[in-house]
Parts: sequence; C-alpha cells; structure tokens
Amino acid sequence: VTDAARTISRTKFSGMGGVLLLGPHAVMWHYRFDYEVLERLKIHVTEIWGSVTGILLIRHFKELIRTRGGDYGATRCLERIDNMSVVNVIDAGKAKDIMLEAMLTIRADLLEEQNLTSEAAWIWTHSLEQLGDGMSRGKFQEVREALQERGLNDVVHWDLNGKESFLIPDMSVLREYLMKLDSHNVSMKSGKPVLPDSFRHRTRK
Repeated sequence: VTDAARTISRTKFSGMGGVLLLGPHAVMWHYRFDYEVLERLKIHVTEIWGSVTGILLIRHFKELIRTRGGDYGATRCLERIDNMSVVNVIDAGKAKDIMLEAMLTIRADLLEEQNLTSEAAWIWTHSLEQLGDGMSRGKFQEVREALQERGLNDVVHWDLNGKESFLIPDMSVLREYLMKLDSHNVSMKSGKPVLPDSFRHRTRK
C-alpha cells in the first residue's frame, strides 16, 4: 500500500509512504517532501514515485524477512494505490505524460531486476486498509497501532530521509531528475524521456 500527500506548506508534513506486508512481517516507510517538490510536482507524479519507491524497497524487505528466519518466496506483489489515474497508466504500461512515462520505464526495469511481477489496484483513500495515507501524512503511531490491532507485531519503520536513507542511495538523483523533467515538461511533451544514469539500463545489456 502506497500513497503521497501534497499539502503545500513548510510546516505541515507531506510526503510519500507505505506499508510492505508479507505474512506476519510489516515495514512502514516514509519520505518527507521538501517545499520545492510540493510546489512543483503534481500529485500523480508523486504517487507513481511512491510506487517506484515501494518496489525499490522490496529487496530490503526480503532481506529483513530472512534475518527474522522467514522465507520470502513471493514473485508477485499487489500494489494498492488510491489514485485511479496512476493505477490506469500502470495497467496500460504507457502514459502520455512524459514524467509518468519515465517513471513507468524505471518501474518496469526494477520489477524485471528483482524477477517480480506487480498488479496495481485502486483503494479508497478513506479505507481502513489504506495505511499509506497515514504514512504520507506523518501519522506513524496511528499506522503502527492499526497494524498491531491486526496481530502484526513484527513491525519495522524505515525513515528514508533519516537513518534508513542508505536503503535508496539514488533517491536524490530521482528527485533531481523529476524536477528537471518538470522544468522542461512543456517543451518535451513530444519527446522521449532520458533516464538518469543510475537508473538507465539497470537490467538491459
């Protein structure tokens, strides 16, 4: 489950976040957006950024489960997203928006790299199952309590702005790439996005 929030404020928490779940294991994660991102990037862009981030974190989730003595044998994952336009472009595998198209390319390469397939499904923003909403708004304790009420006690929280930022060392690269695409979006509408070096041909030789 992933989500992104976009309240344009220097003080109120807005970011992206989600919850990774497998059996008794759960990881809560969040990344707080800076003010420039909130001002410039549209919500559908930050929503698909959240999808890409969740997929990037799966490899670390697998390793965490192994350290707990578990076995992550899943090759499929279900992404629950409350933005229908993002669900639709993921299902279609293409987008007219150059920023969405770029993120779809990165997303597809990450799935291939991890031998995963993923299905995106819409979830109502106010559903009790939409725990990503709380993570994207800084309501971490509420999300933890909701997970514990479901009997999930092996809950870990990753702060991607803080001590767990090493899990995705390319996050700043991805941020700058999206900001650059946003700057040139009008003139590049008929062009094809060029991926940043650290994401280009990750799986293709």
